[in-house]
Amino acid sequence: MNKIILKLRNRDTQILTVIMVLAVFLRFFRLDFQSLWMDEIYTLLITDPSKGLKEFVSSIEATEGFPYMYYFVLRGFYAILGYSSLVARIPSAIAGVAAVYVVYLFVKHIYNKNAGLIAALLLAVNEFHIHFSQEARSYSIYAFLVLLSFYRLSVLIKQLSLKNTLWYALSVALVLNISFFGAINIVSQFFILALVFAYAPKEERKQIFSYGAITAAIALVSFLPNYRILKNMMAIKSFWLGPPQPDSLKNMFYIFLGEFEITIFIFSTLIIYYFFCVFKKQDTPATTNTFSANKDRYSFTLLISWFAIFIAGMYLKSYTGTSVVLDRYFISIMPVAVIVIAIAIAKISGKMVRTAIVVSIFTFTLLNILYIKKVYTSVYKSQYREVATYILHNNKAHDPVYTSLAQMYSYYLKVKDKTTDLRDSNLDNLLTTMAADTTKIKSFWYADAHVRPFNITDANKEFLSKYFTLEDNFEGFDAWSHHYILNTAENKELSPEKIAAIKQSKVEMAYNFDEFNQNGAEISVSGWAYLPDQDATNSRINVLLVKENRTIKMQTIQVVRKDVTADRKSFDFDNSGFRYVGIPKNVPAGTYQVGIYILDKATNKESVVVTDKTIEVQ
Repeated sequence: MNKIILKLRNRDTQILTVIMVLAVFLRFFRLDFQSLWMDEIYTLLITDPSKGLKEFVSSIEATEGFPYMYYFVLRGFYAILGYSSLVARIPSAIAGVAAVYVVYLFVKHIYNKNAGLIAALLLAVNEFHIHFSQEARSYSIYAFLVLLSFYRLSVLIKQLSLKNTLWYALSVALVLNISFFGAINIVSQFFILALVFAYAPKEERKQIFSYGAITAAIALVSFLPNYRILKNMMAIKSFWLGPPQPDSLKNMFYIFLGEFEITIFIFSTLIIYYFFCVFKKQDTPATTNTFSANKDRYSFTLLISWFAIFIAGMYLKSYTGTSVVLDRYFISIMPVAVIVIAIAIAKISGKMVRTAIVVSIFTFTLLNILYIKKVYTSVYKSQYREVATYILHNNKAHDPVYTSLAQMYSYYLKVKDKTTDLRDSNLDNLLTTMAADTTKIKSFWYADAHVRPFNITDANKEFLSKYFTLEDNFEGFDAWSHHYILNTAENKELSPEKIAAIKQSKVEMAYNFDEFNQNGAEISVSGWAYLPDQDATNSRINVLLVKENRTIKMQTIQVVRKDVTADRKSFDFDNSGFRYVGIPKNVPAGTYQVGIYILDKATNKESVVVTDKTIEVQ
């Protein structure tokens, strides 16, 4: 107990503890804030605990390009914590935190403790690493295991023993069982072992060779169960990724380092300084006894082998076969940049200068994450969850839901409500089918996402206008839904008596027009409106065209306005946004005043406002 207390009083331990607490906070804070995006939904569908073992394994082999281990890990977490998107992201967050600790151990082992602490801090606040630590995919775990394997490799190199060999072999086996890209990482490690072998005295080479053979045997045996997935992967001849571009690597490292010009400038300067320090004087070749004695040469050998061989392998694969140049596939070499920068800072002789650089990087990085990119408050993943929630909340008539992404929406729609009638069809095909067979003309929902905007043929636009009214709609980030009901089921006008009754209720409305344009016959109106002192969750907003005693409701698209909620800091006004773009149909020509109508479906409160803005209907 006294030893633990003394250790906690140690300055370096206190600093590391603060860094670890920061790493935990940045990876677990608002872990389930973002909706699952497409690849994460695949993860949840594949690992659905209702699947039997045979179906589970078949799903992995049929749809994924990664080994089995990650998916079995998730099933284990579900068994303990339950099946949900939050639980699916927890293993990635844990691995992200663990990687911060392991990078400290590794850099401390190959260089010194100060560099280790700096590397841990840089990785703790690295935006790219945080992002994948909050995603239900295997990339964060992959990065952690590669770091762990390099640490165990370094331990083995400095102290050849069977015990260290077995620990290293275990780490290699885990890398190979988390990602097929890990094979390239292991090739770089065996290259390093080959260098150790080459410089070793003859009496030690046999031992090094035998330990390498043990590691290879254990790794190969552990990897064999993944043969079927690898075989399927090797059969793929085309992929959605294009070939590498001349600036692909530069752009990738720009992403790795936060995409913030101020910190990129500091990092670039430090990387140049690191290489200057490494090459400023030549050293004589080393023997095994001194291979790791010169920490500059030793750390450089490990890092350059780690980086260069992985890049060469990935680019060779991309130029000779299917391209795999995508930033997340290269996450295992991102720590190399962090480590190089950390060592460069540690090399600076002045303590005050080192501290100033670390504080500057830390400050600007958090500024970028929290206030510029607003990682924890802004939406950047396709809002499948929000669209599905909106449909489930508003689909009182149990109309069928059509989508070209039925598998993606099935997690949030079918898993949450088994009664949802989810059908696979794109909107054009659906409308063409209805036009060909009028018995199929019925109310329906349509949902889409993943860079698929509302875009149908002119003929189908006419068909929609003739037979349907847009009753409900939701437009989120890269995801949207429309609810079309038969025209006979909707009165498109508000009667004078209805208007008088609404005004008599004296329900106030707050509103603003962000855009108000007319280009020929087409009208563009957008803005926000809400009823004060209550959430806008159940609000339905229409643009009104008012002339004499006639008030015509125009169907709008709902727009998520988190900025309104953030600005008011009182109620949830996310659903207060609206947009109307189009040419009014079946509306007599003339000059109309523009108004706004709100109906809250939960409280049945209504409000109408007629503005001084006018449009000309042609």
